[in-house]
Formats: sequence, structure tokens, C-alpha cells
Amino acid sequence: MNLVNLMMVVPGVLWTILAILIVKRLSPAEKYAVWFFTMAFALLFDVFIGGSLDLYDYGGEGAIQWQDLVNISLVNPSLALLYLNFLPRRRFAILVYTAVWIGFLLGYEWLFLYLKIMKYKGWSMWYSLLIYPFLFWIMVRNLRWFRHLMQKSS
Repeated sequence: MNLVNLMMVVPGVLWTILAILIVKRLSPAEKYAVWFFTMAFALLFDVFIGGSLDLYDYGGEGAIQWQDLVNISLVNPSLALLYLNFLPRRRFAILVYTAVWIGFLLGYEWLFLYLKIMKYKGWSMWYSLLIYPFLFWIMVRNLRWFRHLMQKSS
């Protein structure tokens, strides 16, 4: 296993362990729903933006590789659970909290670029800055919708 592969797997495993140990405010059903929704959404996004449009790559060139799947199946869902677990209730606090998370993710992305784990091929960090608020909004809406459905079914 080369350094790039290791740098994809280790954070995925660490974020997953951290999410398992820390996330306590979400029910097991909510964790499950968030995990699989985030995986599906990330897969669609990466297939379209990273694959079809070929705007960025993780690891090597070409179609989705196993490094992409580590990111999609471990990193993204774990970070989504951590974000949602500590999400404040007041609107202004949510905005500040989300801004901090966006800053963190931009730093994480920059580190992956610096270490040559990720490569832009038409993508820009400005695009990430614009898309991250939308992605956080989608995560929150999905959790609220899931809670609504669970409440309606009981």
C-alpha cells in the first residue's frame, strides 16, 4: 500500500471510530439513515462531478477507484454524523457552526491537495466554498425529514 492509499484509508478509519465513540445525540435509526443517505449522495456527486465531468480525482486517474469508495463510505458519513450530532438549535448559532465546519472542510481539502492525495482537474476550492453550505443544508433537511417520517409512522 503506497502513501496515497494509506492517507485515504487512515483518516477514513479514524473518522469512523471518532463518530462511533462521540455521536450520542442521534438515535441508531438516525445514524443509519444519515450514514446511508450521505453515502448515496456522495456517490452520486462524485460520479457526476468527479467522474462524468472529470473535475477532480482522489489517488489515481480515471473512474471511481477504491480510494474514492473509502472517502464515500467512511469519511463523508462520519463527518456528517459529527456535524449533525453537535448541530445547535438557534439559527445564528447554526450559521456560525456551519461556517466553522466549512472552514474545516476547506482546510481538509487543501491538505489533500497539498499531499497530492486529491487533484483538481477543473474544480476549484471556490466551488467547494459555494457547494458546502448547500451540502450541509441537504444533510439537515434529510435528518429532519427522516425524523418527521419516523414520528409519522409511530
